Amino acid sequence: MTQHGLAPLMMVVPPTLGPKSVKEFVAWANERKGKVNFASFGIGSSSHIWGEMLNQAEKLDMTHVPYKGAGPAIQDTLAGHIPMTIQDLAASGPAISGGKLAPLAVTSTVRWPRLPDVPTFGEAGYKIGLVGWNGIMAPAGTPKEIVERVSAEIRKLVQTPEGKEKLLDMGLLATGTTPAEMTDIMKTGCAAWGDAVKRAGVEPE
Repeated sequence: MTQHGLAPLMMVVPPTLGPKSVKEFVAWANERKGKVNFASFGIGSSSHIWGEMLNQAEKLDMTHVPYKGAGPAIQDTLAGHIPMTIQDLAASGPAISGGKLAPLAVTSTVRWPRLPDVPTFGEAGYKIGLVGWNGIMAPAGTPKEIVERVSAEIRKLVQTPEGKEKLLDMGLLATGTTPAEMTDIMKTGCAAWGDAVKRAGVEPE
């Protein structure tokens, strides 16, 4: 029906690791080729795909370690058992704000409003972007006038200052689209993610 927010991820490392940018991390990982792990919140997740895209782009030979959710992955990164993870902002935000995780780059095409000093992957020199998003759907067969009316109300809501702040708390950037725009986003987005999954060599389980 309508898209209500972009769902970017943040590449984070323990502050004690050393690298302060993606390029520095890549150099660090290259010095330890074949001995570096990265965590995700599950096999086939956006966290996994982004890690594999960086892995392939830079030929880092990192080993993927899937966790059952963002919480355990972040905890092991905090503890120093994992040197890097790419996580959603709702889960990683508190650790970043508390200085327990160092953010290196955000996966969106624009900077995260609450971390304006952190570059996008594009700004960091890595053109490997995929856009994640959240949306609200209606059952097939819902009358068009109802779909349009509800979609319009949602767009108004997410563009209010309160709506934008609430979505930021959830790790989302407010957007709001028409049903037609959402249909196009799904068509192009699903194709792009499907291609990334194939290139990353992710197999279903």
